[in-house]
Amino acid sequence: MISINRKILPIFTSVFSEAKRTAKNLLISKQRLAIYYPFENINLDNEDVLDKLDAFRARFTDLQDILGRKILGSILLLEAEEKGSMIDILNQMEKRLIITDVDEWIAVR
Repeated sequence: MISINRKILPIFTSVFSEAKRTAKNLLISKQRLAIYYPFENINLDNEDVLDKLDAFRARFTDLQDILGRKILGSILLLEAEEKGSMIDILNQMEKRLIITDVDEWIAVR
């Protein structure tokens, strides 16, 4: 059985809520871009299109940062382990089968 550091639980809950809000915002950005799908004929000279693409990119990056650094790092802290570097966190998550492949995570990032 895994021992949980209860002092970290409020932090984990908070970052989980932050991740949910960010995921919701990313979904909104995705829906705003849906009218341009398929993207072969997207007009990159259109400022509105560029703004929507930039918002999607920023929200995707924000969500991955929250998931990677905060959520995954908090899991280690909940288990009373050291966070270490991002690659250390990812390796630990791969061992726990929380992510399937460190290299894939990095490639998507």
